[in-house]
Amino acid sequence: MQDLADLELGLKEVDIVLLCTDSPRLSLFLERILKDRIGVDNSAIIDVFSRANLSELRELKGVCPPLSDRWFVRITLSDKLEVKDIQKFLTWRNFCTFIVCKSYKDYKKLMALCEHAEGVYNYYLRNLNKSNIAYLYRKIVTRKGIDNQQYMMTPTLFRYVCNSYSREVDKILLLFDAINDGADITSRTDIVNICGNAGTTVEEYIFELLKPLTTTSRGVKTRFNRSVKTGLDLLQVFEYSHLYYALRKTLLTFIEIKGLQIANLQKGLQEELKSYNRYKDRIFEVPMSSLLKLSSALGTEAWQNDADFLRFLYTYYNMCNIDTIAKLDLAKK
Repeated sequence: MQDLADLELGLKEVDIVLLCTDSPRLSLFLERILKDRIGVDNSAIIDVFSRANLSELRELKGVCPPLSDRWFVRITLSDKLEVKDIQKFLTWRNFCTFIVCKSYKDYKKLMALCEHAEGVYNYYLRNLNKSNIAYLYRKIVTRKGIDNQQYMMTPTLFRYVCNSYSREVDKILLLFDAINDGADITSRTDIVNICGNAGTTVEEYIFELLKPLTTTSRGVKTRFNRSVKTGLDLLQVFEYSHLYYALRKTLLTFIEIKGLQIANLQKGLQEELKSYNRYKDRIFEVPMSSLLKLSSALGTEAWQNDADFLRFLYTYYNMCNIDTIAKLDLAKK
């Protein structure tokens, strides 16, 4: 993943920025960074949302704007504007082109077209790594603390944001904007009150548990410890019973979707997938036996404490039938 800071501080000139994201906030943020870097005047900004806008671009070939070095062309791909429609404009030197798409397929096509071009910055940002989250914080939160330095979250809370909201890009920017506007963040509850629960976290935890285990002692131990850590992180946000019911409800929905897939009942499948479409391919890849095994280990009684949660993990890992698991002294970890 390319560092966001490169767009602001990178040594090579910026000719084209390719951005794949579903976060409008991130798109606007990076657009501002780019406009500041190249020093574009508002009169030199052109928006392209459909094929109807392309005629304006054709008239600007070889023409420089009066108050800027280049035109800033903001292109948003959609059903009304496809990669093939903008292909020839990508080589025009009097343009600095900022292209936003939501489809990975479009992103790959654009990458292929720009493979040998110079001055290309490409960002596939469905999620954010810690480095990019830290950069966004430094740029967005200009508020001063009591020591007249930049207001800072505690390292523990920042780590929680990175771990829990890395796939919720818009929520991260919403949080940082709120902090800059004066919100004090002293607990995870404060974060949840602004961002809401990390919507994908429960789902991602289920997929983490469903991944096939290795057959080595070290591999199984590493996976078990990770499952414990992720679960305990979730329990900092959810109460024991609430996390249990969230996992159970989501898992039962996955099982229902899998059953509809197996039975090829397309109408019912589309209905169930309304809220889980982003996970469709991953659900389809998981065997029904694995989903039922996890459901069985989860049981029917809500958790009341850490012991209940850990009992669930011990039960599930033993049900996975790995020969080496009997050799593991998991209880010491």
